[in-house]
Amino acid sequence: MHLHTTVKVRAASREEAIKRVNDLLTDNGEYRIAPFDWVAEDETKISEDVKTEEDFLKLREMEREEHILNLRSAGDAASEGMRGFYFRKAGECLEDTNFWSTERLQFTLDWKDGTKVFYVDTNRHY
Repeated sequence: MHLHTTVKVRAASREEAIKRVNDLLTDNGEYRIAPFDWVAEDETKISEDVKTEEDFLKLREMEREEHILNLRSAGDAASEGMRGFYFRKAGECLEDTNFWSTERLQFTLDWKDGTKVFYVDTNRHY
């Protein structure tokens, strides 16, 4: 299964933006990938679908909708274990600082400065 997250990053150039996101993916080359099996650094690229802040914020709305669906699934779950599973997924949809969540569609890398804003697509596998 693939997880695509679009990262908003400030950088001077497209290349620098992609490098910053790959450094995030690999924890500066140290491969902190849990809960993922692997990350595809060579597939990190400037987004073709997310080009504006409005496009980026639409991803956040999709996460909020997924949060509600997971809460409903938790309410309908047949076992306590499955309720916990759906509650955890619902929570991850709202954790805006948790890049490693399997539920995040968008993430802002806000601790780096740059003159331009780029939206970079990532591809992680689990």
